[in-house]
Amino acid sequence: MPYSIIAALLLCMSMACVCCSHRSEHHPALDAADSLIESRPDSALAILSAINPAELHSRPLAARYAVLMSMALDKNYIDTADFTVIQPAIDYYLTHGTPDERLRTLYYTGIIHKNRGERNEAMSCFMDAAELRDQVTDSLVLARNYVMQGVYYFQQFQIGSSTDKYLQAARLFESKRPDLTLNCYLDALYNTVAKSDELRADSIMKICDNLIDDYPDYLPDYLNKKLTYLIDFGTDSELRNEISAFTDTTLTDWQKYVRARAYLRLGDAERALQTINSINVDNFTEYLDMLEYVKGDIFALSGDYRAAADCYRNYIDLSAKDFASLLNSELPYSDTRHNIKLQHTAELHRRNTIILLCIIAACLIALFAVYVNFRLFRARTRRIITEEQNRNLVLQNENLIREKETAEIEKRASDLEVENLRLQNDANELMLSNLRLEKSRLENERESLRELLSKKSDLDPTVHRIICERLQLLNGLIAQEITKKSTFGAPYQNFITTIHDDKVSFLDSTRLAFSVSHPQFMQYLEACGLSTEEIYLCCLYAIGLRGKEVGEYTGLKRHYIIGSEIRRKFGLSEHDTNLGKYILQLLRGDIPKIGG
Repeated sequence: MPYSIIAALLLCMSMACVCCSHRSEHHPALDAADSLIESRPDSALAILSAINPAELHSRPLAARYAVLMSMALDKNYIDTADFTVIQPAIDYYLTHGTPDERLRTLYYTGIIHKNRGERNEAMSCFMDAAELRDQVTDSLVLARNYVMQGVYYFQQFQIGSSTDKYLQAARLFESKRPDLTLNCYLDALYNTVAKSDELRADSIMKICDNLIDDYPDYLPDYLNKKLTYLIDFGTDSELRNEISAFTDTTLTDWQKYVRARAYLRLGDAERALQTINSINVDNFTEYLDMLEYVKGDIFALSGDYRAAADCYRNYIDLSAKDFASLLNSELPYSDTRHNIKLQHTAELHRRNTIILLCIIAACLIALFAVYVNFRLFRARTRRIITEEQNRNLVLQNENLIREKETAEIEKRASDLEVENLRLQNDANELMLSNLRLEKSRLENERESLRELLSKKSDLDPTVHRIICERLQLLNGLIAQEITKKSTFGAPYQNFITTIHDDKVSFLDSTRLAFSVSHPQFMQYLEACGLSTEEIYLCCLYAIGLRGKEVGEYTGLKRHYIIGSEIRRKFGLSEHDTNLGKYILQLLRGDIPKIGG
């Protein structure tokens, strides 16, 4: 069983390859006929009639000739009920043709069934052709297929579906055959009137009004359909005006029937009866039931109720026969049968796809299994041969790794030791540099104090004492730096303790020291009206402290408020320069004029 399935699969694949590789064959006469089939169908028929089908030895050429000949016969109004002409196309195109070729074959096969009176088979062909709507490019054949579907839907009393098909056909005819567009709209208009769909009928009527001037050949049919529209939806005056448009005395039987209905609507029983009696019943056999019904209405309007009852009985008998004929056929169930057919085709396709996928999957699994076994065999043989070598290599690699790690650790330790020595050296150099700067600053300050003492012989004793104390502190620090003995720095440590223990004394001594070393600075502070507490804060800023450090030293929670007050007295706003920087600027001698 599996071998037969595989053989069938291979056969199908080979056939598909052959079909895909096949190129359409061309014949000059067939090409010429194809180009004339729409514009000059009589010339196309003459060209095709001159060809001997027996000389077309390939199946594609024979199928193309069969379709073109069927099209030419239909367009020349030669109805054929024989499948001999189109059979080559049915045999070839329905399985090997393009979507357009299958569309043409199905449509003209349906036309032959229609000519044979086989409505069920015809509708089935038209519905199969409509399924190709999204794949085809031959819009004219597709539009004609929609028209035939509309005709059969109307016969099944599916008026809405019939109208939809006519409108679909009209949209397809618009670009290539606008005259047939008007014809489809007129048929759709008649359907909407029959269904009493006034809104849809109004919109279609407007379209027909816009198109009729371009196609006067359709004027009789247009006037007849418009009269039908006005009978149901128009006013009496509109209906009278439209009846007068029938100037042609040679009316068709259908025009007479519509005109009789118009007279009936207007209440003119005499003219209605006269008009309907002029209809040739032999030419009206398909619509005898409608004719009897209208006659019954006319007789009822004229008061002849006995004749009206006879007409109504005839109408009922004729309608019953038509309904029985329709119900006994399969035409009303064509949609259902078509859907069942599509479902069966889809299910069959799905089943074949599953079988094909299973076979492909089995082949892939078998190939994969062979590949895996081969790989495993090779891996086992290689593993046996190289196992010992790998062990030795692993051991050697491990030894090399250990040696490398040991070397890296030793190198890292050496690098760290060198880095530590470098950092320590840098720290020592930085400390020496700071000490040198500090020593230089202290020496400069000592010299300044000595010079101040030598020049200021009239200093206040308190100020003189403070300067002498700070000079002593500086001497001690310098001596400590020179001798490296901490005993010389004892006075400085005592002074530091005093700074923290007696802040007021330190601040006052600092103020006095600045009054001697920077008299203009102190005079400016006093001239600005600063209080003693505010001057203390300015002295702290002057020795280099920042605002946060001033607050931490003084312990005053309101030092920011005092700072704002100092700014105000200096004439500074909150957004001006930093207060500490400004005071250092004053200390350096950049003192503005008071009131300036």
